[in-house]
Amino acid sequence: MVRAFIAGPLFSEAERRMLETIAAEVEALGFDVFLPHRDAGLVDWAADAPPTVEALVAVYRADREALLASGVVVAWVDGADVDSGTCIELGIAHARGIPVFALRTDPRPFINAMIVGVCGEGRTLYRSLDALTRALGRFRDAGVGTEERPS
Repeated sequence: MVRAFIAGPLFSEAERRMLETIAAEVEALGFDVFLPHRDAGLVDWAADAPPTVEALVAVYRADREALLASGVVVAWVDGADVDSGTCIELGIAHARGIPVFALRTDPRPFINAMIVGVCGEGRTLYRSLDALTRALGRFRDAGVGTEERPS
């Protein structure tokens, strides 16, 4: 079974719900899904004191380990500027040869060329969740991404 790493902003409840919706669709396709806030936890930014370096590093390590063990990254890239953590995850995935499929429902015409580039040079950047899941189904059926990833 291919592991799918879900990437996207997770600071607000609405963002987390959107990522959970994406994750549920990807899981329904038979992928083993890693959803960072569900599977590695959240950093508590609402506390009286800022999070410790140790807390931030623990989340980073869990996310990076899961990312490197994944056969595909599924990213939500809406917004005027794509979330910085998501951009780093996409860069790591691209550098490691892990395919990136992305959803951009945002109607604004601008998106950074680097995001388009890591999304198969635009071939794996989708405007609807339905189009994204159809493409992931074809990816799954082709048996791509099933090999073990080095860490």
